[in-house]
Amino acid sequence: MTQRTLNRSLIIHKDLALGPGTAVQVRGTNTSTEQKIELTFIFRTIDEIRNLDFALYTRVYLHTLGPPVEYYFNSASAVADNAKEILAPVPAVALGRWLKIGPAAPNYVTADFTDLSHAVNTTQAKQAGYMVWSSTLNKPLWAVGSVDSDNWVDATGATVHTPI
Repeated sequence: MTQRTLNRSLIIHKDLALGPGTAVQVRGTNTSTEQKIELTFIFRTIDEIRNLDFALYTRVYLHTLGPPVEYYFNSASAVADNAKEILAPVPAVALGRWLKIGPAAPNYVTADFTDLSHAVNTTQAKQAGYMVWSSTLNKPLWAVGSVDSDNWVDATGATVHTPI
């Protein structure tokens, strides 16, 4: 475990304790044990994920085209790397693989959004700000509200679909 003494008010990335577990923090004469910060980072290539320090990063997203895909690091896995669902870290380790969880957001097509009776419009998950992926438009959409007939908008706020 790395222990750093902070003697200034400016905090930078090096000062953050990333990863699972706790870290000891010393500020002047005060010492405390604090929860580390688990951040989910977004990467553009599989090689970026393979080269990550898996002690610091346990969940990541891969975003190329389409919805981002989430991976988590399973320290007990020894499954062979297939460059898609399973990624072995670099440098190689006997145990530990990045395993694909799935798209970060549910994936739907235009017909689903416009169908008032489709699950994307009728489940309790549909709340204002709920994000899903439109594979037809290849972009994320957000629900305006929780009513089945509430619109779906894009990142600009423009209405994209109205369920009928």
